[in-house]
Amino acid sequence: MKRSITRSQNEEWKRIRTLLSPTFSSGKLKDVRKWRTYHCKCIRLIFGAYSMDVIISTSFGVVADSLNNPQDPFVRNIKKLLTFDIFIPLLFSTALFPFLKGLYEKLNICILPSDATSFLQNFHRVDFFQLMMNSQNLKNVENHKASATYETLLDMEYLDMVTVVIIPVFALHRDPKYWSEPEEFRPERFRKENKVRINPYTYLPFGYERRNCIGMRFALINMKLAIVKILQYISLLPCEET
Repeated sequence: MKRSITRSQNEEWKRIRTLLSPTFSSGKLKDVRKWRTYHCKCIRLIFGAYSMDVIISTSFGVVADSLNNPQDPFVRNIKKLLTFDIFIPLLFSTALFPFLKGLYEKLNICILPSDATSFLQNFHRVDFFQLMMNSQNLKNVENHKASATYETLLDMEYLDMVTVVIIPVFALHRDPKYWSEPEEFRPERFRKENKVRINPYTYLPFGYERRNCIGMRFALINMKLAIVKILQYISLLPCEET
């Protein structure tokens, strides 16, 4: 997890991006299977199960039915990794003091649940996730779990050199400086004739340029597929408050 595409930098990021890019090629995306539409009162459960099954199927090559089989080992462990609570001590500490992230990595302390990461690391299957894991250096490394003393912390000057830059995307997408009536639901903003007038740096749902989300097209296709299947079975009508 420490070498994921979202956390890697420079040459290491280029190498991982090159390995994963073919997975999201146009040919691969065309092979995405059509999804069954489940009828349930809670839309959130349907979308959550749909997303979970897509992640497990495409990442691990395992067919899971998370809606009807929530106790499946893959479902339970993936949920542990995708469920974040800001009040988890380690996660809360890195949110308040970002420089601690580097210290935790140095001490080989994992913020993610160890049982879930162990389960996924011990899973073997010939798919792009396994190829990505196999591409890492599997040689034994030295154990760096040395005690962190007051003196050693003072010697770690590089921890004070780390500056975290966070782009407030939520605020950016609702800034009247760039969007007229930003709180209004106006899909027409993104028509072809209107998109040319949008500054690409003011709309960043998937990031932008070289480090944009590698699964952007994959995510959009699956969202559109879900909407299509829903509209095939459900009619949406405006209410009095619309």
